[in-house]
Amino acid sequence: MSTIHDDDDHPTHEEEDAARALADALDGTSQRADAGDRRAASLIRAASGKEAPLGDLRARGLARAAVARFTAIRRRARTWRLLGGLAVAAVLAIAIGILRRSPPPLPLALCSRSAGMLVPGPFPPGQTAAARLDAVADNRLDALRELRLRRLAGGRR
Repeated sequence: MSTIHDDDDHPTHEEEDAARALADALDGTSQRADAGDRRAASLIRAASGKEAPLGDLRARGLARAAVARFTAIRRRARTWRLLGGLAVAAVLAIAIGILRRSPPPLPLALCSRSAGMLVPGPFPPGQTAAARLDAVADNRLDALRELRLRRLAGGRR
């Protein structure tokens, strides 16, 4: 780990070694320069206009790598669009299936009955009002069950 020195101080051995490694990387003679020194040297040469021109093979390799990267991105985007479309289609299919499965509405004539026909026949003379009301409620529940069964059967009953 290097410490910060004043400009007037002499460089440490570590700083001198790092400067020599960068200078060797700039000359292109260093085999021991690390990737950071080589990258810095390449950027310095490019900024000063002294970077070696790309060879034909290197230029084609860079172009192929860029096209391959672009193709992979397009393929990934196409896959996500396809998956999104399939998800929307599945949701629509489920919604249509649910809507088609619901029974058709019953005709209005089947949904209501006249009050005079709630219980067939006259009430017996000894029957109380509560018993009459129970008979009417039982009749209405039977009618409701019958309507629900018709609705479940699709109105074919």
